[in-house]
Amino acid sequence: MGTYTPKAARERGERFVNSWAENSPTNRWAGMTLEDFRAKKTAIEDVEDQIEASKAHTKALTIQRDNMNKSFMEDCDYVARDVEGDREFGPDSALYSGFGYIRKSERKRGGRRSAAPNGEQT
Repeated sequence: MGTYTPKAARERGERFVNSWAENSPTNRWAGMTLEDFRAKKTAIEDVEDQIEASKAHTKALTIQRDNMNKSFMEDCDYVARDVEGDREFGPDSALYSGFGYIRKSERKRGGRRSAAPNGEQT
């Protein structure tokens, strides 16, 4: 017995149900009635519906989380700028450094660029 994708299994099950219903609706095959067979098929479809609903819910939650993260990162930027501009703390404070920024006193000073051999600056 091969492996079937959900779509292929659904299509195959539909063919079986239709043919069984049309050609021998009262017979039992493999120990099942047509109604037993339909019940199994319906149970699978119910699980597929739950999976689709779960995917949609997960997508909605992911969008909500991403929007919340964007807003929170903007808040982080506002807090950092506020601390940077504060007279008591400022850009050289441990608080500012703790946010992950380089303190003003630890920044490397940019020197004059040396001239390239062709006279252009690098």
